Amino acid sequence: MQPAVALVLAALLVDHAVRVAGDLLNLRALDPVLPPELRDVYDAERYHRAQNYARARLHFGLVTSTAELALTLAFWLLGGFGWLDGLVRRAGLGAVGTGLLFIGALLLGRSTSPSRGGRPSSSRSVSGSIAPADAPS
Repeated sequence: MQPAVALVLAALLVDHAVRVAGDLLNLRALDPVLPPELRDVYDAERYHRAQNYARARLHFGLVTSTAELALTLAFWLLGGFGWLDGLVRRAGLGAVGTGLLFIGALLLGRSTSPSRGGRPSSSRSVSGSIAPADAPS
């Protein structure tokens, strides 16, 4: 295996492992019971629903991110990038046009992936969707 291939593969796997570890820590931190110090601020039922929603999103995100990684690795290891490169080169658009078409095809394939949209952003708090009890819904 070439060093560049090993480096990219390791980066993909480490990135996924770090994200999964973060999601698992977030899951462990979720508590369906409203803390006593927040009972005056949040509605207990809405808090419980928000925690269940966050838990479901994290579970779904784990499944979809793992599926996306598997699809990416399968596409790469089965020669999908070479196949796509050969396909876009046949269009005869020159270096810049071919590069743009190649990137556009990758982005199009990524946006139509079945696992898109299920992963919560790691910069958001899992409890960020909880509104105070007196907030309008």
